[in-house]
Amino acid sequence: MASAPRIALHLARHADTAWREVIRPWLEAGAGRLERAHVIVPTRGQAQALKQRCLVEGIALLGVEFLTPGLARKKWVGLTDGGKPTMGRELLLLGLRTLVARRLAPLAPADAEWGFWQSLQSDPERALDDFDHLLKAGFRAEDFPLVPLREVFTELTAWVEKHGYALAACVAEAAGLTPVAAGDRQIGGRVLVCGLGPEMWGEFFNVAAFVRRCDQVTVVLPEPAFRGRAELDEKWVTLWSVLLGVEAQPIDAVEPAETCEAVGALWGRGAEEAGDARVIVGRTRGDEMRLVAREIAALHAAGAENIGVVVPGADPAHLALGRLLGEA
Repeated sequence: MASAPRIALHLARHADTAWREVIRPWLEAGAGRLERAHVIVPTRGQAQALKQRCLVEGIALLGVEFLTPGLARKKWVGLTDGGKPTMGRELLLLGLRTLVARRLAPLAPADAEWGFWQSLQSDPERALDDFDHLLKAGFRAEDFPLVPLREVFTELTAWVEKHGYALAACVAEAAGLTPVAAGDRQIGGRVLVCGLGPEMWGEFFNVAAFVRRCDQVTVVLPEPAFRGRAELDEKWVTLWSVLLGVEAQPIDAVEPAETCEAVGALWGRGAEEAGDARVIVGRTRGDEMRLVAREIAALHAAGAENIGVVVPGADPAHLALGRLLGEA
């Protein structure tokens, strides 16, 4: 049997195609061998779904560790020597609040800048989130379009460096862009990266720093749909292709009989025709969860084995959904 290539980049249009052609063969390739292997997926929920599918299909996971980008970061950070420690969020908030208060102190409510700094003082967490997104996209404080923001975050960056710390996003970018030298400590083993689309752009360098330290790398990305946000999808594939130094290979597979493309088009791109997607509306959040639970029960009774529920975030309504499903 021919050995797997050390680096491979695949494109799949559908999750089942990725599973059948790349993910399952990759997992089965480690059967019977005690070796280090990692699977990087966007969220813990997706990791749990993959584990559940492996259980259903009888695939052994001995030696396989599932990671999110955040957990992957913890793995490679411990292998970098001599770098500055990263400053935590609470200290960054302290520094930002101090700088904002300093600018606000000499101003009166009648001053033109008072409202701007008062607004920033009331919600520094959101401003810090925006700064983090800017850094993760490869920009710096100097790239803020508004002069006051540019100045305060430039000063915050200098304050961090003055105290002997570094910004986490900048450390990840440097680790992701810098090739690993022969004498550097490695993670080793095999790694499979799957399910990461362009919406995970902010975690790219954390994952890139991890895969640089592995012996064998396999990446499977969503294939660009050449419509809607296709340009962003293509840039995402190009970014990975440049990192790995290989051309992306589309998976030539038969289209599945049923897909969720109609739902994705309706949700993400505002399609005029709903196709096979049905829209269910409840008068209240409680009504909505009862309708969702009823729909899941009907699908399960009809023989569905894999049912996914996508929610905006955890709140009491989603806890109610879990309770309703438990009672069904």
